[in-house]
Amino acid sequence: MIYFSHMDQPRSTSRYILVALCIVVVFTALVLVALNAWMKSSGNPLAAADRYQEGYSKGYSDAREHLRTLGMIIEPADTRSFSGSVVSVGSGSLVVKQTSLDTDPIIDKVPDERNVTVASSTKIYRRTEKDPAVLEKEMRAFEADVKENPNAVPPESLIKTDMKLSDINVGAKVVITSASEVRLASTIVATEVVVVQ
Repeated sequence: MIYFSHMDQPRSTSRYILVALCIVVVFTALVLVALNAWMKSSGNPLAAADRYQEGYSKGYSDAREHLRTLGMIIEPADTRSFSGSVVSVGSGSLVVKQTSLDTDPIIDKVPDERNVTVASSTKIYRRTEKDPAVLEKEMRAFEADVKENPNAVPPESLIKTDMKLSDINVGAKVVITSASEVRLASTIVATEVVVVQ
């Protein structure tokens, strides 16, 4: 018959604790391996979203490049203006949802809503069409004048009226011009803001 002394008792308990911890670590590792495999499986909605993102990016980039090679997309070397609609008006700033730039928020990593800083030096205009009767009268005068003066300047069909930032309403259509490249900029310092009517 074997007798255990009291000295062996604590050692046995610590062995059981050590074995239990090893089992917990192995079990946790197996759970993590299983979760990783599930995340990469086709049935996981998160994995499908990642594959969709990759496919979208690849397809968009390939299509853009193909259209460039065909000459159907010609990107200007330096884009300094864009058009869009006003989302919000702040003190010294606008948020404009651009509608004219060849950008994609996912591919180019720049939002369609651009922050526009309006400085005290920024020119702000409202552009409206001239009354057709007035324009026709000015055109007739120009046609008569150009016979005598070949350098005569034709009349403008649009009228620019000065305005303030606070006069711009949410939803207004605008053209933003900057001194720097705007295509991939999320924040733009405007040199001119034209509200189009």
